[in-house]
Amino acid sequence: MSISSVEAPEIEIEIEFEDYNDVTNRVTYQIEIESSVVPPTNTAVCQCGISFGSELVQAPESFRVLNAIVGLRRGEGDDFDLDSFSGFEPDDDVAATLAGLNGTNNGSTTFGFSTPVNPFNLPPLQAEDAFVLGFLIEFAPEDFAAVNGNQIQFAAGSNEPGHPINLFQRYQPTLKLPPFRLDECDLNYDLVCDVQDLDVLYSLGDLARGFERTDATEVYDLNGDDRIDRRDVQEWLKKAADFHGLDDAYAPGDVNLDGEFGTSDLIQVFVAGQYESGNDGQTWATGDWNADGYFDSSDTLYAFQVGRFNPSANIQPLPEPNTAPFTLLLVTLCGWTAIRHRK
Repeated sequence: MSISSVEAPEIEIEIEFEDYNDVTNRVTYQIEIESSVVPPTNTAVCQCGISFGSELVQAPESFRVLNAIVGLRRGEGDDFDLDSFSGFEPDDDVAATLAGLNGTNNGSTTFGFSTPVNPFNLPPLQAEDAFVLGFLIEFAPEDFAAVNGNQIQFAAGSNEPGHPINLFQRYQPTLKLPPFRLDECDLNYDLVCDVQDLDVLYSLGDLARGFERTDATEVYDLNGDDRIDRRDVQEWLKKAADFHGLDDAYAPGDVNLDGEFGTSDLIQVFVAGQYESGNDGQTWATGDWNADGYFDSSDTLYAFQVGRFNPSANIQPLPEPNTAPFTLLLVTLCGWTAIRHRK
């Protein structure tokens, strides 16, 4: 029997992000490469593995290959694993053999797997179907740059005479990973939840009116109502606060997302100079807290009503109040403080 490289100008590789484990701080990806499968005539040991890295960029310590599978990828319909190949286990001997093959990258780290396989009949293939050899890899999120773009080699074979483990040929040897995120609030896939994620949400369109979500914008439908609107902004504020370990959602007006709506937040937005400017396209950082595209009195009213304003929070030195916006800022602060004191 054998699993080997298919005869094609270039072999197709599919890579999907699988999961992030916040306990172990590891992300996992599934990698599948098209393969040729020949059933054994007698019980044989199927062998496969991955060589990752090179002398130039070695595999980071967190990189692991967790398991291997052989499956059938359907052009139409559900993919499935071949039961005959179930039970792959890590095999140090296979890894050592792979490391010694002619063509294995110097400086790479090798991972080997094996499983006994009994004689079986292959399922019929349709025109768009393909057998695939798959691996589940994991690494620490901070090692993404060291994994993405690194060199990867695939190998497979068996202990049957004439079918030794060999490297696959004719495929793109550079690993290209799709981006991943650690939480739903990470809308720009930079592994944190911050104001830049709100910028992405605001850039999608008129959130005040809202619009139907599509497959392409599903990731931004944070409250799951099949629409993209200001309710998703509110949901983001909850999810981002939870991501940062806060009990309460971030409040309207909390421009710097430090958990407090205070004087520094107001100073920051008035320095931006967009208050009552009539300029569309404003963001959370420039005072558009009700997601209508503008920074005006409706935003300050909304923030003071529900934003839990704390005049003593995050106090910074005031800039010279030589413009109308700063005058308005001082009047607003004094008025709001007076109202609070009268309650």
